[in-house]
This record gives sequence, C-alpha cells and structure tokens, in this order.
Amino acid sequence: MRRSVFLGIVIVIIVIVAALAYYYYSFTTTGVPTKETIEVGTFQSLTGVDAANGIEIAWVLQKAVRDVNDKGGVYVGEYGRKLIVRLTLLDDQSSPAVAAECTEKLIKYYHVDFIIGGHDTKINTAAMEIAKKYNVLFITSFTWGFDFKAVKHPLGLCIFTNPDVIMRMWYEILVNAKAPKTLAIILEDNYDGRAVGEALKQLAKEYGFTIPVEDYYQPGIAEFSSIIVKLKAANAEHVFFHGFTSDLAAFVKQTKEMGYNWKFLCAIKGGWPIEFYKTAGRDSDYVVSDGFFHGSFPYPGAKELWDNFQASFGKFSVGSPLYYSAPQVLFQAIEKAGTLKAEKIVETVKKEGPWTTVMGPLKFDDEGFAGISPIALQWYNGDLSPIFPPSLAAKQLVYPAPPWDQRG
Repeated sequence: MRRSVFLGIVIVIIVIVAALAYYYYSFTTTGVPTKETIEVGTFQSLTGVDAANGIEIAWVLQKAVRDVNDKGGVYVGEYGRKLIVRLTLLDDQSSPAVAAECTEKLIKYYHVDFIIGGHDTKINTAAMEIAKKYNVLFITSFTWGFDFKAVKHPLGLCIFTNPDVIMRMWYEILVNAKAPKTLAIILEDNYDGRAVGEALKQLAKEYGFTIPVEDYYQPGIAEFSSIIVKLKAANAEHVFFHGFTSDLAAFVKQTKEMGYNWKFLCAIKGGWPIEFYKTAGRDSDYVVSDGFFHGSFPYPGAKELWDNFQASFGKFSVGSPLYYSAPQVLFQAIEKAGTLKAEKIVETVKKEGPWTTVMGPLKFDDEGFAGISPIALQWYNGDLSPIFPPSLAAKQLVYPAPPWDQRG
C-alpha cells in the first residue's frame, strides 16, 4: 500500500516537473511565448471580375514580404531577434461574402497575427467586420476613408483617400491651367456614379464652375453617340468621364469619329490601365487619368518597385503598387512597438510617424486613417506621366488638347 502511494507521489512529481520544463522552454527569458514567424494573412481577387487588380496586388504584397525577409525579417523587441514573415494568400473571388469567409478562415484555421485587406471598399468593409469580431489587426487600402471609419474597428488601419479629394483635383488642374470654368460630367448610372456626380456638383459651386452637360449611361453599352451630340451642342470643352476601361476607350474613339474636339478629358476608374492604351491606341493621347503611384516619385523604393513591377508584368500600374505601403507601415510599427500585440502596434501607428513608404511619409489620425493625395497623369504615345500635383509632376499638362484633325 505504502509502495503504491509512494509511486503515485513520484508520478505526480514527474508530471509537475515535466509541465514546468515545458512551460520554461516554451517561453523566452522575458516570459513571452516562443515564436518563429510573423503570420500575415490576406485575401485578394485572384478570380472573378476584379482578378486583374487582385493578381497585381498579390504580387505587390508577396514582394513586400520577400523584401523584408531578405533582410532577415522584422525585429521584435520582446523576442530580442528578427522573425521571418509568412504570408498566407486566399482568393476572395471578387466577392464581399467570400472575403468575409476568407478572413474568418485566416483567423480560425491559419491563426494569422495580422490581416492585410484587398482591392474594393465593399470587400474590405465586409472582411473588416469579421476582423473586428475576432479583435484582429486589419490594415488595408483602396477603401474610402468614410467607409473605413464607419466600421469602427479599433484595430483597423487604412491608407487611401475620399472621393471628394479626387474630384477636387480636376478643378484644381483646370484652374491652374487658367481654363474656362466649365466641366461636363458623364457618369455610370449606378450608386458610385451618382455619388461621384454629387461630389462634382458640390465642388463646382465652390470653384465657380458651370456644368453644361450632366449625363448617365449603363456600363458596358459602348454606344455614346447621343451623349456626344449633347456635348457638341453645348460646346463643352472639358469633360469628366467615370467608367470602365472599355467604356472610356469606346467613348474616346467615338468623339474622334463624330468630330467632337474636347480640350480636356479626365477620367477615373478606367483611365489608368495599360489596356486603355492598347484598346484606344494613339486616340488615348491627352486623356488625363487619376492614379496613386508612379516610378518618378522621389520616395525610397518607389523607382525599384516600379521597375520590378514592369519586369514581372510587362506593363506599369499607377494603382496596385500603393499596397506596398501597408506592410511597410505594419513592419515598421512592429519594430517600433517592440511587440506583436495588436493593440500596442495600432497605438504606435497612430501616435508615431510619419511612416516611411513608397507613397511618401504617412501620418495616421486617431481613427487609424492615413489620407494620401491622388495624382493626375496624362497619356501620350503609350506613356502615362504625372502632371499633378506640381510637386510630383514629371511633365506639364498639355492643354488644350489639339483637335483631332491636327494630331499626328
């Protein structure tokens, strides 16, 4: 009996010692659980209607992770060493619902430390709601500032802008060019188009502009003759166009066919892809597009990222490389905070800075939003060069655009 009791005591002691040993070796000398990697999850539109953008952004994020790992990883003070970053990428299929599912899977199955968002406001806000539910740090871009803030995720961070900031740019360009204060607006007949139209009309009052034509169309119709007739009748010299690349290319070609000589044509959404030039050819000359990034930026790493993107895709992008700044901020903040604790990292992002990125120095507000300034770029002979703001311009705006019969 005594022997069995003694044996039982020995077994208990062995179990306790083993548990203590496991506890000791599972923690560093500072009491922090050992960790070999920083787990970052993301979802991108690798399939579906937005796959072109999703594939580009996935490449940008993979490059950002590869670049930091080539330097040994991210230094985390609480571990006293650098940790390698591992990126887990899932396909959101261009769907907000799937993006939300991907986010939950990244958190519950892959146990990621942080999440980087995708390319679309609705996709990102749906995913951010899930990250908010599980209290996981979520950093994103390409999400309107007011939509990001509406989610109220305490661990949310966003690098982008708001529609009125982009719309204001067109008026500033025309004012700087000392052009007549008129701007016709041609918009998609949907929620986005109406929202953009309202912003343009409000700003027109502020800048003292008149809007000679306001018209809406169904995306994908590729037939703009009735709209162009109105523009010609109103003698509209300046036009704003909102729509997909294929629609913009069709509109431009038809202005040529119908002899409508606009002096300034600006566009958002469809004007920046190289596919616009491939479809419209030299008819794309003098069209002005919005954008966010360019290799001519005087910021560390911008030229290298621009060149690497072109080498990989055989084309440039003035949008997707913006996403390189999200992991840049995240990795710098981890090193500054000295921890992987999300609350401390977000606090550091908001209080410290500006943070060094390929987009220039970024400063976040108390709600976790860092506003960036859009740029305007003008097409000429297949080249898309920044013309606004003046501080980042590689070339001067060509205004007025020459009549169709005087182009080379």
